[in-house]
Amino acid sequence: MKDSPPAARPPQLIYFKLFDNCNLRCNMCDCWELPKNDRPSAHYLSLLGEILSAPPEYIRFTGGEPLMYRRLPELISIVAEHGTRPSVISNGLLVARRLDSLIAAGLAEIVLSLDGVGGVHEDIRGVRNSFERIKPGIDAIARSDLVWGVNTVVQSLNIEHLAAMASMFAELSAPPTWWHLIPVRGHDLLAPSPAQKAAFDEALDSLTARCRSLGTRLVAAKQEHHASPCQVPEFTVYVDGVSGEVYGCNMLAYTDRSWGSLLERRWPDVFGSSRAAGVKALCGTGRHGACAGCDDASREMNLFLRNRIEALR
Repeated sequence: MKDSPPAARPPQLIYFKLFDNCNLRCNMCDCWELPKNDRPSAHYLSLLGEILSAPPEYIRFTGGEPLMYRRLPELISIVAEHGTRPSVISNGLLVARRLDSLIAAGLAEIVLSLDGVGGVHEDIRGVRNSFERIKPGIDAIARSDLVWGVNTVVQSLNIEHLAAMASMFAELSAPPTWWHLIPVRGHDLLAPSPAQKAAFDEALDSLTARCRSLGTRLVAAKQEHHASPCQVPEFTVYVDGVSGEVYGCNMLAYTDRSWGSLLERRWPDVFGSSRAAGVKALCGTGRHGACAGCDDASREMNLFLRNRIEALR
């Protein structure tokens, strides 16, 4: 009898998007303009149970704004009880109010989406006083034992103010473990000018050194988008919590066909499918056309997370 092909290894890192619901009005995102699209608790519990049948080492809840889902602590508790590290990406508005319940449920890590200090952040996020509402949450995170990071979408409105963010980190009781600078995508009017990009590239080494002195790893690269060989789909996938669709990574979720839906197929059958193998092969050789909108910093961030996962074993 011919031997069966080896089973695909389960992904180590899962991005689990609960919904598009959001309480900010960011200029680079349309989540807040979309209809409310959350699902009943049983729906999320079923998808999560399927994923945990071949458990990853890390599940990162995203949105929209995942803290708007009131039963998020229940999902975090289930993940933690399976020995998987639960993480959340949040815009911070609800952090001060909900952080204690998330920590009690077993939250291991939180990532704040923060685009500037004071008015710079508010201009980008579209809600007055939003920075002042976020600041108590930042302080609470810094005082906690959580591992935490910051995501910043770099655009023309904030690219000249990144040093002010580093100064803010320096004033915290515990600066973030990492700071990920993400080039803005799909919005030509928000893109930094050539002069701003050149100044950013010139200042990147000094900003990296300043962050290192704080104990913060700056994950950043020159402001470019291009396809290149990428191993990220080998160890990570993105799950749409509304449709159950699975994608090769958090970038391909917006540009590529899914590997299948967990509402229709078992979890091992999706991540071990021929579709999944084909995407991994194309990405590994840099020939996947959907990767053209990606950037070096985003690839490096996922690799950084994989290395952290392996170091925690």
